[in-house]
Amino acid sequence: MRPLRIAALASLCFSFSIAGAACSDDPVLRTYDVESYALTGEFDWMSRRLRATVSISLTPGDDSPPLIELDSDVDVSAVRLSGAGPVGFRSLQNPGRLIISIDQAGIVEPGGSITLEIDYEAPASEALRAIPPRVGDPLPIRALYTDSEPLGAAAWMPCNNRPSDRARFSVSMRMDPWETMVSNGVLAEDVEEGDGARRIRYETAYSLPTYLMAFAISDFEVEEAADGNVPVAVWHRRGLSGSHGAMASELGRMMNLFEGLLGPYPFERYSLVLLPGFSGGMENAGISFQREGGSTEPALAGDLTLAAHELAHQWFGDLVTVETWDDVWIKEGMATLLEYEAAREHLDASFSTLNGDQLSAEDGVPIRDRDAPPYLKYTSGPYGRAAWLLTQIRSLAGDAAFFSTLRGILERRRFGTIGTDEFLESFRDAIGPDAVERARRAVDAKAMPRILLTVNSGGLVNMTITDPDGALVAPVDYAWVSASGGQQYQKNTKSLSNGVPEPLAPGPDDIMLVLDPVDRHPSLRWFAFDETKASHVPPAEDPYYSIDIYNDHIGRLRSPPPEHVTALTNLAGPHQHAVLLESRSIDVSSPEAFSAFEAALDSDPAKVFALEYACAAAAELREADPDLYDAWLAELLPRISASPPPFGLAYISRFFSCSELATEMGVLDADWAALEAGNAADLRLSYLTKFIRPDESDFETWAEVARHGRSVRSRTVAAERIARRSNGENPEWHAFFLDLMRSTEASEVLRWAITGMLRTAPADGSGDEQMIEALRGVLLSSVQVTVHTQAICAAYTVARNPTYPNGEDAEPVWEVDASWDELARDLDGAPISPASRPYVAEPTLCL
Repeated sequence: MRPLRIAALASLCFSFSIAGAACSDDPVLRTYDVESYALTGEFDWMSRRLRATVSISLTPGDDSPPLIELDSDVDVSAVRLSGAGPVGFRSLQNPGRLIISIDQAGIVEPGGSITLEIDYEAPASEALRAIPPRVGDPLPIRALYTDSEPLGAAAWMPCNNRPSDRARFSVSMRMDPWETMVSNGVLAEDVEEGDGARRIRYETAYSLPTYLMAFAISDFEVEEAADGNVPVAVWHRRGLSGSHGAMASELGRMMNLFEGLLGPYPFERYSLVLLPGFSGGMENAGISFQREGGSTEPALAGDLTLAAHELAHQWFGDLVTVETWDDVWIKEGMATLLEYEAAREHLDASFSTLNGDQLSAEDGVPIRDRDAPPYLKYTSGPYGRAAWLLTQIRSLAGDAAFFSTLRGILERRRFGTIGTDEFLESFRDAIGPDAVERARRAVDAKAMPRILLTVNSGGLVNMTITDPDGALVAPVDYAWVSASGGQQYQKNTKSLSNGVPEPLAPGPDDIMLVLDPVDRHPSLRWFAFDETKASHVPPAEDPYYSIDIYNDHIGRLRSPPPEHVTALTNLAGPHQHAVLLESRSIDVSSPEAFSAFEAALDSDPAKVFALEYACAAAAELREADPDLYDAWLAELLPRISASPPPFGLAYISRFFSCSELATEMGVLDADWAALEAGNAADLRLSYLTKFIRPDESDFETWAEVARHGRSVRSRTVAAERIARRSNGENPEWHAFFLDLMRSTEASEVLRWAITGMLRTAPADGSGDEQMIEALRGVLLSSVQVTVHTQAICAAYTVARNPTYPNGEDAEPVWEVDASWDELARDLDGAPISPASRPYVAEPTLCL
């Protein structure tokens, strides 16, 4: 073994002629391994800049040149080599790079390390979010936090921004005495400094990729779970409403579940940190950052599954991360699969299915897109479609082998990385070599399987599935439920062969068709329906397409006849939900029978639909049988007042029939009064959004909540409620949305204000100038970076108008008026987010 001598090549890459070319992202300059980052700094709220020094300890590779290249989008003022003093450096832009000369390091023994000290400033950005007290936010409490996936870390700290280069991390920040900080690792220091300031430092003993390094500073309150071996807590701005203790307890439950499947939780503690202006969730190691407006009520589906998704990442993503950004599907697919596993008691209390119906998979969107840059890889492919692939593998392997394989990966690659080939190869023993090869093909498949449906002269439906790109790893099965068969249908399945028509012919005792009995595939509605016209019986003037046959015939085959409606309770939860969703009715003979029927359902979404259909059935009896109608009211009104399972509310858009009963009987009058007084709790508020009031007070009530609700969450829910009901030109509603855009800085509310503004805009273009001005105000604010892309695309939509030079029956020619060019000029140099700026340069990306 020979010592590594770093030769004197200081001129390399510092020549003006080659600085921007030969050295930008040169792999030769990345042959080092970072061991640790130690950041010390303070954020200046007046200038909105982080002033910091980061010490980077790294080990150069064998025969490395005397240059180090780091990713850097910060303003570097000095670089020092520990033990040698100042060294030369050059900052490059587009993309941001920092080239550092280390020829003064002299001789470094093989395996020896050096430490660079870099002084810099970083402005607030999409990756370093500085949220001041906001207009339109009832909590006047600021928050500073990082949000780095995939490449944002370089916007607040020079680093080697590669997921495969894991390193230890520490951060020491100075702040006001009433504020506190949360970061990765353990609290190492919390001391008073001069002028009454406070300094807090955290540090990790384990390595992390840079995108998982994070910190947040605010006036936080902390609520902890009382049980469990790992400390679990929810951090939130002081005074934020929500069921935080219940969320902490729910996190403890989910952690126990995941530990049983994947092995021990890998970090010292787990904290869910709720932050203003955050648009989703981010699984920073040991400290997930999530949006305030969707993470406070664990009884709601969105809150629960988001919390479960980020917790699941602590194993896949954090303990073991991806080798390259092309492998991001591994961590996102696993987290998506596990989020629904955590919600299984709400989706299928029989625990006999695999949650495939919860997954989405878009035609043309692959799991892995090798051509897309990192920030454009986060389509539905690495999430729902990847979880579908993993669920197919799970169904073939069986749960014992599937989770045993995952535990083996986590142990083998602990605090390391894994790529696609190794991950899939790990399942060879569990599913066999042929299935592994099918999985490799499915990772890059774009086309969804195709469905062709035909109906013969006897009314028999034939289904043909083809798989042009190889998205299927496991077959699509079906089964028939007989009048006396109970739950035996899962053991008597048939498979659809690729390209072979399959007659869906029930036997004499069969009453119900079940598609995909084990629920390993998304709803077949995500498959691509063949657009070839098929014959239709009885004869029709216009032949049906496959989707028409699916809607008319498959729905009928999946619904039990009225005399066997209780057989629905023999199905697993996802199939109960699917039948009720497609049949849009329920035929239960009496209120007592409905009570027993509803109690036997295994799916919260199914229970929600059952209540709506029971309301519809009762309404039909108002005149026909008043006594039976009264009996139904006695059964249903307490249920309406109390609410069906809150988790299931996410699966229904509105209660139409139950709204009529609630209005007629006044069963929710106290709730509406509380809402109008601003006293409705967030959980109850989510329930009330599902009801329709027949008079103008409905809009007025929700508009008042959107303006003056007691929390950003309540204001967001109200703005969304109105925006979703917007359907065409409406001057009053349009004026409301414009006013909302001008009167709030809360990006959570602005998202729906922009949507509603566009949906209610005057058709003649008379409101275009006002809309452009409102959007300009959003785009010139650095506080609202999370809605900048939406605002840019909204402005382009307003400025883009159809013309018909070839007649109104011809395809329109789209022209963009001068307002867009003027806005684009105004945005040159404006504080819009880096992720949004490409949409200004090329607005057709919005299309």
